[in-house]
Amino acid sequence: MRRAATARPSRSAISLVAELEGLVRFLETTTGRVFRESRFREVMALVNEQEEWNRRTRDLIARTRPVPLRVDDSISSVMIPQWHRGTVWARDAAKRFHDEVAARVAGGDAAFPGERLRLMWIGRGLWYDMDFYRYFEERHGAVFVWSMYLAIAADGYIRYGDDPMRALAARFAAFSDQLYRPPWSNEWYLKEARLHQVDGVVHLIGEDARNGWFITETLERAGIPVFELRADNVDQRTYDLTAVRAAIDDWLTSRVAGRALA
Repeated sequence: MRRAATARPSRSAISLVAELEGLVRFLETTTGRVFRESRFREVMALVNEQEEWNRRTRDLIARTRPVPLRVDDSISSVMIPQWHRGTVWARDAAKRFHDEVAARVAGGDAAFPGERLRLMWIGRGLWYDMDFYRYFEERHGAVFVWSMYLAIAADGYIRYGDDPMRALAARFAAFSDQLYRPPWSNEWYLKEARLHQVDGVVHLIGEDARNGWFITETLERAGIPVFELRADNVDQRTYDLTAVRAAIDDWLTSRVAGRALA
């Protein structure tokens, strides 16, 4: 079923439509090329198709126990096609990714057959310690099953409507609200945590912790334990690998494992 982003665009979306139309005029004047709305509609349709495949993949992963693949395996499969949105190649890559996940589910393949705990990672990727996402499997049976990359592809990009420029504006005007600003952000993360049946959440918090507080508080009030990891995801100087892993070991033992067994 096709879903509209919203019945009425926000003031920021209306402003963004005007900004995009101004950009089109500037590019036409600068390059001498003519904007074709028919081609624009084709691109928007391909983006929606691509993200519908990502949504199906997200839902497959969410309902499958044990999870068929880890988040560190899914990130590149999602993000490389995302940077090529609106192309046939990207749409087809998203479908192939879905089909591979579906085949793993049908075959009973598990990322970690000993899965006992399901974890959610909130925040950008911890690029200098990608082993982090597997470190706790053998020790606790804890598998990271969620990251924002596949989830935002599933829920943040799909926009339908008769006016493609307005649909594009609606997509990007809402991004920061969905990812970072309450009440939308915290309610969305809670929805995703429940959908993926997670037992605990590791929440990466950067320098500005104000918006992060709402997310943590919402999850904790819902009975989902949260570990706040305070570090910069691209600055290893802010990250003590040994101390972080030891602290999460303790958190998994003291808070998450007991809740999962209850």
